[in-house]
Amino acid sequence: MDDILYFISEFIEKSRQERWNYLASGKWDKFVDKFHGLEKHLNEKCSLVEKNAVERVNEIIEQKRIKRGTYVSLYAQISLMEPLNISKAEDDSLIICKENNIAFFFHHEGWIWICES
Repeated sequence: MDDILYFISEFIEKSRQERWNYLASGKWDKFVDKFHGLEKHLNEKCSLVEKNAVERVNEIIEQKRIKRGTYVSLYAQISLMEPLNISKAEDDSLIICKENNIAFFFHHEGWIWICES
């Protein structure tokens, strides 16, 4: 849960953080149900990659030597992904790599949002 709270505090617009914190702290089914709209609340630390998104994320993982992350999805809920394998990421899911100050949001349209502080 700490990783989700980190993601909210770092990458969600200030005006929307209270709502996302509320959902994350006890309304899990509502939290993941709102994932499809998460992109509307991302802040300026996040950038959308539409073309060659998987390749770009793999480059970042290799460059930063990211080995693991917290995986948040509709069905798997919260789990540790180690080793990091983005091919297993589902639509509307997150991989939060707190120790590397980066997160990836996998949009249902095939895009990936890269959030980095």
